[in-house]
Amino acid sequence: MGEIKGGIANMEKIENEAKKQLWELVNNLTIFTIADLRTNHFEKLKSEKNINDKGVYFILNLHENEKVLEFEDTQIFNKIYGKCKNSDEYKVKNLEDSFNNIKFKRIIYIGKADGEKGLFQRLKPYLAPWKSHSGGRAIWKIKDAEQLGVTWITLNEFNKYLNNEKIEEAKILERKLLKKYVEYNGNLPIANQI
Repeated sequence: MGEIKGGIANMEKIENEAKKQLWELVNNLTIFTIADLRTNHFEKLKSEKNINDKGVYFILNLHENEKVLEFEDTQIFNKIYGKCKNSDEYKVKNLEDSFNNIKFKRIIYIGKADGEKGLFQRLKPYLAPWKSHSGGRAIWKIKDAEQLGVTWITLNEFNKYLNNEKIEEAKILERKLLKKYVEYNGNLPIANQI
């Protein structure tokens, strides 16, 4: 019995450390809402000197109570995606069940930006949801999705944050952050699961 208890305590310690490290990183970044990006910061976003750099972005649950996130059949989703290839996975009940099985509910999505125009290319679909990729589709099933948080970090910024390790590709950074998330949760963020 003692070994199991110790094992559980050790696992909780690893989980809490993973959560702390991931949230510490995200919490030190500037966070906008999707609505903010659309109305106030889009032009500023285009002029950011590192916005075309490769990196990783996060979609965040900013609700006061992190355990609260409502899903619905939104007009945006239905109009844009209608009957998409794996539409069963986007059913409200499936999303609710997945969300309820996640411990750390602040981070909804972790995505890489490794295209030619880097972060700008990946953040732009959140300003025009009809251009979203598969991870973005689940976002538009969230009630009041425009109040979700958006933040990002370039590879260079992340490497400065790490000090002792250099990551050269956005997909490697994305995998590293998702692994850290899974260490705590046992599964992926809600919008990464589809």
